[in-house]
This record gives sequence, C-alpha cells and structure tokens, in this order.
Amino acid sequence: MKKIVYIIPGYTESVRYKVYQDIARLFRRHHATSVLVPIQWKRQTMNDYVIQFLRHYRSEKNTKVYLFGFSFGAMISFLVATRIKVDGLYLCGLSPYFKEDLSILKKSWRKAIGKRRLADFKQYSFDRYAKRIACPVVLLMGTREPIEVYRRSEIAHRVIRGSELVIVEGASHELREYLPALKEVLYHTL
Repeated sequence: MKKIVYIIPGYTESVRYKVYQDIARLFRRHHATSVLVPIQWKRQTMNDYVIQFLRHYRSEKNTKVYLFGFSFGAMISFLVATRIKVDGLYLCGLSPYFKEDLSILKKSWRKAIGKRRLADFKQYSFDRYAKRIACPVVLLMGTREPIEVYRRSEIAHRVIRGSELVIVEGASHELREYLPALKEVLYHTL
C-alpha cells in the first residue's frame, strides 16, 4: 500500500528550510511520499492554517496518510486529523495554544501571538478534539523545551489513548535536535 506523509513546518518557518528537506528524506527512506506543505503565517489564524493545509491535501485510494508537524505545525496536524482520515500522526514539540493552555501562557507569548490569533485559539479545546483522534499518535518532546510545551505534550500523551511519548534528551524547541529520535521512531512506526 502506498504511504504519503504531509510535513507541516513550525510557526514562521518554511518547508524550504534544510531541516524540513531532511525530514522529507527520512520519510522517503521508509517508502513514503513526502509532501511539504507551505504555510503563509502572516496575518493568519489557526483556522486559516488548517484551511491552507486542506487545500494541499489530496485523498487517494489505497494510500496511508501520515501527518508530521513541528510546533504550530503539530497543532495544525492534530486539528486536521479530526477532519480527514489519517493513519498516523507525528507531533513534534506540540504548541501549547489550545483553549486549556491560554490562561497559563506567559504574558510575552500571548502578546507575541497577537489578539486575533489568541481569540481564534479559544475555540480549540484540546480535550474535545483529542476524543476525535482515531489513529496512532507519536509525540516527540525535548527535555529542554519550554515548560509549557513539555506540559502540553505530557497531557496529550495521557489524554490520547494509545499514544506514544518519545522524550528526546537535550532537545530544545529546535527541530534539528529531534532528527536522531525521529529517525529511530520511524523504524518501528512507519
């Protein structure tokens, strides 16, 4: 059966960055077609990002669909998996911008994200969406991630039935630091 993985970058990042090209190669080594999904970040909300992804998505018969996302890309992947049939999720450094996270976010984070995005995030209850996830989920979390990201990943692991949590020793919120762990994970999940 054919496998396809959609790769969604982190906030303000581009799929043209070398690290995303490297991730695409990792998936190709496991015989999965890689689709790098460009996201236009400026003046957009999470709802807009999900819509942008859906414009790139193509349903194909006899194809297993996987989503890989980093940071906001992980959040987009998570939300999209409740709208389309997905065979697996790889959520790396999952962003803590769900409704349940907003009251405990640092003031500087809320300010940096902007009022419009912040208002949009209020509609995304992690607990409500998690109940609709119907595929295997691998959460990758670095030990040097900000506490908010670490907390969101741990909660996600507890709430998403059957999820796998991979702790990446020494990784901060820098995708390149996750590559060795992702390489290992793909051997037993793809």
